[in-house]
Amino acid sequence: MTCPSVVPLALASSLLLAPATVRGDAGGDRRVDAVAYAAALRPEGATRAEALLGFYQSRDYRPAWVEGGRLSRQGAALLQVLRDADREGLDGARYRHPVLDAADAADAATLGQIDLRLTDAFLQYATDIAQGRIDPAAANPYWAQRPRPVDAAGVLREAVESRDVETTLARLLPRNPQYAALRDALARYRALAARGGWPTTLAARLPVRPGRRAPEVAALRARLLAEGDLREAVPAARPDVFDKALSSALKRFEARHGLRPDGILDKAAVEALNVPVESRIRRIELNLERWRWLSPSLGDRFVLVNIAGFELHAFDGGRGVLRMRVVTGNAARTPTPVFGRAMTHVVFRPYWNVPTSIAEAEIMPAVYRDRGYLRRKNMELVRGPGGTQLRQRPGAGNALGLVKFLLPNPFGVYLHDTPEDALFAQPRRDKSHGCVRVEKPAELARFALAGAPEWTPARIRAAMARGGERHVALLEPLPVFVTYLTAWADADGVTSFYPDVYEHDAAQQRQLR
Repeated sequence: MTCPSVVPLALASSLLLAPATVRGDAGGDRRVDAVAYAAALRPEGATRAEALLGFYQSRDYRPAWVEGGRLSRQGAALLQVLRDADREGLDGARYRHPVLDAADAADAATLGQIDLRLTDAFLQYATDIAQGRIDPAAANPYWAQRPRPVDAAGVLREAVESRDVETTLARLLPRNPQYAALRDALARYRALAARGGWPTTLAARLPVRPGRRAPEVAALRARLLAEGDLREAVPAARPDVFDKALSSALKRFEARHGLRPDGILDKAAVEALNVPVESRIRRIELNLERWRWLSPSLGDRFVLVNIAGFELHAFDGGRGVLRMRVVTGNAARTPTPVFGRAMTHVVFRPYWNVPTSIAEAEIMPAVYRDRGYLRRKNMELVRGPGGTQLRQRPGAGNALGLVKFLLPNPFGVYLHDTPEDALFAQPRRDKSHGCVRVEKPAELARFALAGAPEWTPARIRAAMARGGERHVALLEPLPVFVTYLTAWADADGVTSFYPDVYEHDAAQQRQLR
């Protein structure tokens, strides 16, 4: 889908030349010609046109941002917010128009046009920051997370009545610290770009290991210094030697880019190093947009699973209190959907009810090859009202591990432990059938059951170690957001960029363009 500009360019001239943009009545009060403006806007932005017309009708067509023959204080404040839209990773040109650039010295004939355009831009900007500029699900059916619609007309009325346009609009922005940190990262990377960025000419030759001499080392040193991974500008005694400090800096870079942090200059590292700063800026802008697709406030306590970063973050009171690696759905066959639901139960020592698709594609072929397969895997056939169900009994070898976390959803996706701990050591971890395997299940259970003090760490470990399946209901549902963020900024200023394993970036960038 495409996003129209504030007013179609083809209509700009006719709107600017409209003779009755501001009209004076017998009493000397001025009125804006919102009817003509809305009629011209309607073909490209019907919702905004109706909101704009209704707004001016409710105030008898009096200007909202102009008084005394000039911009009011609130009009000037709104104009400044629009001029700063780029700071939020938005396209500032979407809200600007040449007539607004002359707002500070406009004649009376232009003031009504300015007032109308400011109101139109307000409605567009409020919608964009509250719910994003595009429909994320339009590019991929696995993106089930839809932004909540905003009543932009209601926000407009609130801003005018409160006479505090800045605060009213600021409340629509995501209030999560990670959004603010990523916005700060955008400013840093734009400053890097203004200084010329970094070199992108490293050659992808045979791996260069620490202690070796290579012609690429000087360029590598400059590249890592530019982004801050190399913290000392002092060159080595031999500038072409891949020394320990340079290897440590490369490890930091690799960790930030979802690569194996081995400090070896190989093909994967070179490809990431050669990504230009402009691409990183576009990546940050896209991920700021994804934060806007989430609820403005995610709550006091919540869990966020980042599919792209293969990480889980738990937040309490706005602070990150738990972080762990996860395994997510295979990109080619069973990608994990993007969605949000509330966790309701922790299940200790769960049965695994094998999905029919897995039973037919994986289990039964193994049974045909090995008659002892079901016994060795601790599996059984159970007859029920719906037919025969293949399931795996609780235990250390269970595919779900020793605990699972239920968040009822139409995809049948949940979080769970796993006996395959070796997967967490791999940098790319899209290895599951769609559910999310967690690295620290006992710690996540403690976080989920924090409202029940009787569930101490010792009791949680005991419930995982022995007994049968046990369902424990949470005292309060715990929001869980399974999302996809390829750029992530920590509170300490470290910005990470993750490979676009599901290729959501490319599709959504096309929508934004």
